[in-house]
Amino acid sequence: MKYELKSILKNKVFIFMLILSIGLSLYNAHYMDKAINESDNETYLYYLNLYQGGLSQEKIFRQTIDSHDKIQNNWLDAELWQSELYRDFGNYYKYRNLTSDERLEKRALMALFSFEKNATPSYKDFASDQYKEEIEKYMDLSSYDFDFSLIKDYASSYRPTIIDYNNAIVEEERMVLERYFYLKENNLSEVDSETNSPWTYLYYSYSHHDSTMFFLMNVLPIFIVYIIADFRSKKTLELNQLRPISKMKVFNHYLSIMLFISFIIIFLPNILMVIFQGLRYGFYGLKNPILVYRDGFKSFSTYKNLGYDLDVFGINTLGLSKLKAVYVNPETNIAFPSFELENIEFYKFIFYAFVLELFKFNLLVLLGTSIGLNIKNKNVAIIIVSILIAMSILLSYLPQTKNIFNPLSMNTGWEITLGGTGTSWLKSLVYLLLFTVILVIVSVSFYKKTDEK
Repeated sequence: MKYELKSILKNKVFIFMLILSIGLSLYNAHYMDKAINESDNETYLYYLNLYQGGLSQEKIFRQTIDSHDKIQNNWLDAELWQSELYRDFGNYYKYRNLTSDERLEKRALMALFSFEKNATPSYKDFASDQYKEEIEKYMDLSSYDFDFSLIKDYASSYRPTIIDYNNAIVEEERMVLERYFYLKENNLSEVDSETNSPWTYLYYSYSHHDSTMFFLMNVLPIFIVYIIADFRSKKTLELNQLRPISKMKVFNHYLSIMLFISFIIIFLPNILMVIFQGLRYGFYGLKNPILVYRDGFKSFSTYKNLGYDLDVFGINTLGLSKLKAVYVNPETNIAFPSFELENIEFYKFIFYAFVLELFKFNLLVLLGTSIGLNIKNKNVAIIIVSILIAMSILLSYLPQTKNIFNPLSMNTGWEITLGGTGTSWLKSLVYLLLFTVILVIVSVSFYKKTDEK
């Protein structure tokens, strides 16, 4: 094995694949750095419009309300404060002048305001009642020019509601508040898509830019077929088969080699980048909560909604998750709440996601090794594995095949673990195991019947 590994490490195709993987890793790190540190004019203008719109609305309503009505005047003061928060968020995207914790704090205050003004009789209760102790402990509401306790009075007396829509907003704001209070209670710092962190790097590699890993994974079997064909051309494979060992040991020998070199290509650059980012920025965030569809770990069902923009926070995601507690009725286009999402600790999420990545990785390596060992003609083997992968990916886009499990076109482990893809975590794991077992049985059976000449 030692000499075969040396031969692979000197192979130009291996060097190219490793450089490609390193290049994609550096690209994702650069994109993360750019997204975090450079101005975002589009988002800045989005919040600027919200700020200006809020000022205009406040002036109009100020002229129409009863100037002696304390509740209504308090409401307009709160709306003006909310508009100023929009300006603060806009300035962040222009100047990057807030930390992740400061952004979450402002967002939690806005969530409290939104919760209070949108809560309806059909919901559990107002935020000021549900989280009274947490609000008193972690939020200083005495420094504002309005009274938070009067917001619900305005909402109850003056504001018309669409119950499903309002409850949907409240459910999202509840999750913002609970995340904020959880981090405060446990003395944890926020990590999100705009935080310098090794976990943010993984987010950009396996979620935001998951196409890079998807491409690299699917090129892997073609690379393996080429390497095995190279062994065959150098008579290395034939010499191994002449040794007094079983065909199964020869098969496992090459499978082990392919797993090792493929791990270097697929995972090593990302592992090194995570270590580098962690040493640079810190490894904090592993105990932070992340929203997932927990039923996906124990059933074949998935969370069908990847988000509905309520025009409050732009992208409006929490931490490193992209799932939202909102559904949209396709007939009425009105949002209504979903109570199916739960938080798990981030280190558990990483474990679940990496398990799927490893099983998919093993299946792809096994596929390439099996084709390489069973098909002696190099060109034929490369053409077959290329067609197989290409057809598998193309078929996944057909409407009638979208919900059929396809191991060669499945999402990254990160996306599947969140729960909002076409296949659940449990279904993916079961099918990957099933496909792997079938492929092992078929491949070994065929390989035992072949002779190297």
